[in-house]
This record gives sequence, C-alpha cells and structure tokens, in this order.
Amino acid sequence: MVLLQEPYQGRGKKPSVHNYEVIQVQNGARASIWVPKHINHWTLPFNTKDTVSILITGVTGKKIIITSAYCDITYPESEALVELQKVIDYSLEVGAEVIIGADSNAWSTLWGSDRSEEHTSELQSHSDLV
Repeated sequence: MVLLQEPYQGRGKKPSVHNYEVIQVQNGARASIWVPKHINHWTLPFNTKDTVSILITGVTGKKIIITSAYCDITYPESEALVELQKVIDYSLEVGAEVIIGADSNAWSTLWGSDRSEEHTSELQSHSDLV
C-alpha cells in the first residue's frame, strides 16, 4: 500500500502502476492511495481532490480506514481538519481503526520536526487526529 501526496501525483494525470489500483478522485488530485490489486477495499463517499480514503477488511481481521491527505497551506487550516474529521467520524460509526498519511505542510515536534510553526497549533490541538 502506498500513500502519496503532491508532487508525486503523475503531473496532472492519473498514474498507471502495475499490480496496483490507483485511488484518487480526479486527474490532478493531490492525494492518492495505491492499493495492491489483491486487497479488497471500498472507496469512501466523501473523498475530495486533497483527501482520499478507503476501507479495508480481512487483512488483519479488523476494519481499517486508510487516508491519504494533502493539506494546502493556502486554504484555511480548518478546511483540512473538516475533511479529516469526516474520516474520524465515519471510523467511529463503523468501528474502524484509522491510518492517516498526510503532507501537512507544517513543521511540528508532534510528528518529529525539530521545531513547531505557529500555524500548526489548530492541527495539533485537534486530539481526535493525533
């Protein structure tokens, strides 16, 4: 399984990868998930060009939601949080665990950076996403 965010998205067109299904909402999307073709999965209904999620079952015996997200720093931070909150809310509805791979465009000691930037505070304070 591969979670990708820009700039590795195929330069405006959906990439084709042998033995993988590339899940992204549209050409030019800034987030995708590359799923090995042998893994059963379902694309979730609230995907956007910047956030894409799938649900898998049967690999570990548990339901797992896997999300690839690109957080555009030109958008208000709360927009990225709204999209990711949909994933969290849905996971609670269906009893699934969540894995999020994201390009947060932000430095934070919370995820291993040696410093934190001021504009990451809203993301850091959102305890459901940590």
